[in-house]
Amino acid sequence: MKILLDAHISGKKIGSRLARGGHNVRSADSESDLEGLDDVDLLEIAVNEGRIMVTFDIKDFAPLFMEWAEAGRNHAGCVFVTGFRNNEIGAISKALIKLLGERSKQSEWIDRISWLSPARQ
Repeated sequence: MKILLDAHISGKKIGSRLARGGHNVRSADSESDLEGLDDVDLLEIAVNEGRIMVTFDIKDFAPLFMEWAEAGRNHAGCVFVTGFRNNEIGAISKALIKLLGERSKQSEWIDRISWLSPARQ
């Protein structure tokens, strides 16, 4: 699965676990060309590269996805991570791997928004 992790999702810790599981991961906190980009630019990159956006930033990304839906624009998918603390690396990784496994084809994520929470484990 092709994934783009937002800046608050650790590329070094979570991204590396996903990559070991065979996922193609880019991370805004680990790549100099992604660092400091605003949310619109990150989403554009995710769309252009066919990557599922994974973020804690519901406040900013939810309205952005609503705007895209209203404009009839497609995206490659999104996972909103909620209810976890940033330091719960193992729990987030495990839950994310499980969620990605439920829809194991990239095409199944097109225009899909999923919520990842501790209750989903």
